[in-house]
Amino acid sequence: MTDKPAELLTFELCENGDEVEIHLNDEGLSNLINYLVRLKKSRDHEHLMTEEWGGNELTSIKQGSGNTLLQKVTLRHW
Repeated sequence: MTDKPAELLTFELCENGDEVEIHLNDEGLSNLINYLVRLKKSRDHEHLMTEEWGGNELTSIKQGSGNTLLQKVTLRHW
Protein backbone atom coordinates (compact mmCIF):
# COMPACT_ATOMS: atom_id res chain seq x y z
CA MET A 1 0.00 0.00 0.00
CA THR A 2 1.10 3.54 -0.65
CA ASP A 3 0.91 6.64 1.53
CA LYS A 4 -2.60 7.98 1.90
CA PRO A 5 -3.32 11.47 0.49
CA ALA A 6 -5.15 14.16 2.50
CA GLU A 7 -8.40 13.23 0.73
CA LEU A 8 -8.79 9.57 -0.11
CA LEU A 9 -11.58 8.13 -2.25
CA THR A 10 -10.73 5.33 -4.66
CA PHE A 11 -12.76 2.57 -6.24
CA GLU A 12 -10.61 -0.42 -7.09
CA LEU A 13 -11.30 -3.72 -8.80
CA CYS A 14 -9.80 -6.60 -6.81
CA GLU A 15 -7.26 -8.86 -8.40
CA ASN A 16 -9.83 -11.65 -8.93
CA GLY A 17 -12.10 -9.23 -10.84
CA ASP A 18 -15.16 -10.19 -8.80
CA GLU A 19 -15.04 -7.51 -6.10
CA VAL A 20 -14.85 -3.76 -5.81
CA GLU A 21 -13.03 -2.16 -2.89
CA ILE A 22 -13.73 1.42 -1.85
CA HIS A 23 -10.83 3.06 -0.02
CA LEU A 24 -11.58 6.31 1.79
CA ASN A 25 -10.68 8.45 4.76
CA ASP A 26 -12.92 10.87 6.70
CA GLU A 27 -12.75 13.56 4.01
CA GLY A 28 -13.36 11.05 1.22
CA LEU A 29 -16.30 9.59 3.14
CA SER A 30 -17.83 13.05 3.61
CA ASN A 31 -17.46 13.75 -0.11
CA LEU A 32 -19.02 10.41 -1.05
CA ILE A 33 -21.96 11.13 1.25
CA ASN A 34 -22.37 14.55 -0.42
CA TYR A 35 -22.34 12.95 -3.90
CA LEU A 36 -24.99 10.46 -2.78
CA VAL A 37 -27.20 13.16 -1.21
CA ARG A 38 -26.94 15.23 -4.40
CA LEU A 39 -27.80 12.13 -6.44
CA LYS A 40 -30.84 11.41 -4.28
CA LYS A 41 -32.13 14.95 -4.88
CA SER A 42 -31.44 15.00 -8.62
CA ARG A 43 -32.65 11.43 -9.37
CA ASP A 44 -30.14 11.42 -12.21
CA HIS A 45 -26.49 10.36 -12.23
CA GLU A 46 -23.07 11.44 -10.95
CA HIS A 47 -19.70 10.88 -12.61
CA LEU A 48 -16.76 10.48 -10.24
CA MET A 49 -13.39 10.63 -12.00
CA THR A 50 -9.70 10.92 -11.30
CA GLU A 51 -7.74 13.99 -12.36
CA GLU A 52 -6.25 12.01 -15.24
CA TRP A 53 -9.75 11.53 -16.61
CA GLY A 54 -10.74 15.18 -16.21
CA GLY A 55 -12.31 15.04 -12.76
CA ASN A 56 -11.29 15.69 -9.20
CA GLU A 57 -13.68 13.47 -7.26
CA LEU A 58 -11.51 10.34 -7.08
CA THR A 59 -7.98 9.89 -5.83
CA SER A 60 -5.62 8.37 -8.40
CA ILE A 61 -3.26 6.63 -5.97
CA LYS A 62 -4.03 2.92 -5.90
CA GLN A 63 -4.28 1.51 -2.36
CA GLY A 64 -4.56 -2.26 -2.87
CA SER A 65 -1.34 -3.81 -4.16
CA GLY A 66 -3.02 -6.31 -6.52
CA ASN A 67 -6.00 -4.12 -7.38
CA THR A 68 -6.80 -2.16 -10.51
CA LEU A 69 -7.64 1.51 -9.98
CA LEU A 70 -10.93 2.56 -11.55
CA GLN A 71 -10.58 5.95 -13.24
CA LYS A 72 -14.31 6.62 -13.53
CA VAL A 73 -17.32 5.54 -11.48
CA THR A 74 -20.85 6.46 -12.54
CA LEU A 75 -23.57 6.45 -9.89
CA ARG A 76 -27.08 6.15 -11.36
CA HIS A 77 -30.31 6.76 -9.47
CA TRP A 78 -33.27 4.94 -11.01
